[in-house]
Amino acid sequence: MLAGFAVWTACSCLAPPARAQSEPAAPGTVTTGAESQHGREEFGIWGGGSIGTSTLIGRRPDLDFDLGALRYGRSLWRKGKLGFDWTADVVPVAFLTLDRSRPGEPSSGRESVYGAGISPLGFRFDFELLSWLRPYAAATGGLLYFADRIPAAGTKFNFTYDFGAGAQIFVLPDRAFTLGYRYQHISNAGLSDSNPGFDSNVLYMGFSLFR
Repeated sequence: MLAGFAVWTACSCLAPPARAQSEPAAPGTVTTGAESQHGREEFGIWGGGSIGTSTLIGRRPDLDFDLGALRYGRSLWRKGKLGFDWTADVVPVAFLTLDRSRPGEPSSGRESVYGAGISPLGFRFDFELLSWLRPYAAATGGLLYFADRIPAAGTKFNFTYDFGAGAQIFVLPDRAFTLGYRYQHISNAGLSDSNPGFDSNVLYMGFSLFR
């Protein structure tokens, strides 16, 4: 999945630019004083996978988590090089790989469970370190619905939240690659007697268009 995503983003980057780098910013660009030269709205695609698990919040370390998403973002406030953005993600594909066995039962082996959902509550603080480099800290919240209960005594419906950091690397004023890390938590919030919680350390990459 990640290999295909990388090919897609590379092809997008090589497509003819929407405008030359020397052209003035499009309407809607926040450019007061030393403010951003990039567009106020963001349309992106991103995906990633876990490189390890944790029990900082959840209690199940034996899992893997992978996902792909579409993103819309909008600048809410900007002063000089500092900015505050709202983001919303649609997650059409997510896979949680784990042993779903009930406590006390023999292990049934690890299996991948498909899920999908949304993360409409996203907030991002960014800083334009350079004209082409924008580091950020971010957090999002949402929900995922899985095809099977996770684990077998849990629920299909789960809440999610994450926090992390990353950077957007602008190859053109209106196009950027994203590289980042997020600490991902998945939990049914006590909707079932079994609510172990799942924590993943996720690395992700993406590609965005700005206007």
